[in-house]
Amino acid sequence: MRILIIGNVYSLHVRRWAEHFASDHEVHVAYLPKNSEDEVKDLFGKGMNINLVPLGNPSVTTLKKVPRKLSMSAFGGKHYITLGLKELKTAINEIKPDLIHAHYLPDYGWLASQTDFHPLVLHAWGFTILFKGRDKDNKLSSQMFSKADLVFAGDDTAKDRLVEYGCPPEKIFLQAWGVETTRFTPNASSSELKTSLFGNGDLRVVTLVRHLVDICNIDTLVRAIPDIVNEFDDVRFMIIGDGPEKKDLEKLAKDLKIDNKIVFTGNIANADLHKYLASSDLYVDTPHPTKGGGGIGVALMEAMSSGLPCVVAKRPGAEAGVRPGFNGQFFKGGDPKDLAQKTIALLNDMDKMKTYGDNSRKLALEIGDFTKNMDIVVTLYEKLIGDQ
Repeated sequence: MRILIIGNVYSLHVRRWAEHFASDHEVHVAYLPKNSEDEVKDLFGKGMNINLVPLGNPSVTTLKKVPRKLSMSAFGGKHYITLGLKELKTAINEIKPDLIHAHYLPDYGWLASQTDFHPLVLHAWGFTILFKGRDKDNKLSSQMFSKADLVFAGDDTAKDRLVEYGCPPEKIFLQAWGVETTRFTPNASSSELKTSLFGNGDLRVVTLVRHLVDICNIDTLVRAIPDIVNEFDDVRFMIIGDGPEKKDLEKLAKDLKIDNKIVFTGNIANADLHKYLASSDLYVDTPHPTKGGGGIGVALMEAMSSGLPCVVAKRPGAEAGVRPGFNGQFFKGGDPKDLAQKTIALLNDMDKMKTYGDNSRKLALEIGDFTKNMDIVVTLYEKLIGDQ
């Protein structure tokens, strides 16, 4: 198959999707560029045969703008994504894809829907369906969904929200992403990696993987660190990901005088991410939306598969992956003191950490298998192409 993926190439999960299909199919990825194509290529695993399709530059005034009503708060609200519709249509004519799959709603999904290409698959990610109120009458989102042939959602709550926005329920397919449990495993741990990051392979590491945007509330972890390091000299912190909040988070760490306790890695190729997670000792997740639809979350599931105990902000959907007293704890979202308290309690009990980590791994094996889920996706793709 010749697949054109449209999405935020700086997201680990978009790259992960593309990398999976690139092993057996022809894959192209269209995206809004922030730096050179060579730098973007370096984000992918080595040897990946993926054609990158940058869609112009956001400073160019001739670009087609995504309607402000569909602007996604994850990108800071005021600076919504602009993409080149003309450039995308040209790319489609040149590539002649068998299928287009757009990740993120509404920005990339809206753009893809304007091409009138079929078959078109839209993918609703957790936070990307939290745009209720920016399209109060649902007309724009209904138009977007009317152009789609299939819409992926992670759970029943996400389906309910999509129906709210005007998506016909018969177009929605429910599927959790799952993870590559044979790769995300505790056996991938590397003391050498710890040493390269922190100068000491024997330190304990608390890790978070997220796009660095305001709605992910990553500052909650940064603000919790002073209390945690006051209790432990052997604990360091790793924040994996990139985004518009990175500089502010780095400044906050410096202001709190804990910048020597934390490493901001930037984006890590998904082909290497398993090493970073397996070399960690505890996983923290800070987003706490009040609306459902996000499910467990891919990064959290990858951490579970890597055998990590988890301390997670309580939110709808997370309870499917984090079970207090079994493989982790919930803390009150946005409360760094509560996060610090829950983290300190776990770090003080290494036996419980080990039990929780083992249980995380067992649960991930039980409920998340990326390869199996992607086999289902291939079947869906083939059916959509055959129906055209």
